[in-house]
Amino acid sequence: MLIVFIFSFLFFSNILYCYEPNLINSPLKCYGVTVACRLVTDFSFTFISIFIPVFLMLIFGLMTINNIRKSRNHIQAVDILTQTTKESNKRRQRQRSDKIDYRLLRMLLVQILLLFIFGLPLGVQKLYTTITMNRPTNNVQVAIDNFVYRFVLLLNFAANGMPFYIYTLVGLYECPLLILVYMNIH
Repeated sequence: MLIVFIFSFLFFSNILYCYEPNLINSPLKCYGVTVACRLVTDFSFTFISIFIPVFLMLIFGLMTINNIRKSRNHIQAVDILTQTTKESNKRRQRQRSDKIDYRLLRMLLVQILLLFIFGLPLGVQKLYTTITMNRPTNNVQVAIDNFVYRFVLLLNFAANGMPFYIYTLVGLYECPLLILVYMNIH
């Protein structure tokens, strides 16, 4: 917990110096004053809220799948069956285990990809707003920028509820759902 506090303080220490409340020409009411402060804040936001979670999720997900595979190899069932039945059961069990491992890996990769796709536009939009801060704009451009900001913010919020849908679609209900979709299409 102390390590998390230290890293959080180091990453967000620029806020004490850079932020000023009640700004008018910014996407948020409390935002960086100078372009350099905004760039540092936007890059740190993109790095901390998008790249680090995706990377950690990939690493720990792969380690979990690898641990499941290794723990399965340590468990050996004691059977009093004939040799051919044992071999047949082992082959079926291995195929079932490989199928489960494939589904877990697919679910992990889909979740990471969607989290990255839904999170990255907010970081890019914040950088775009900072870079184009001093250009002359009209009311239509301001409305478009505000709409895009709110849309990518909504995408970022949707990424938080996404695991439920991923587990549902890739997990147990995959086959009945695909049959239902196929029947509705044809």
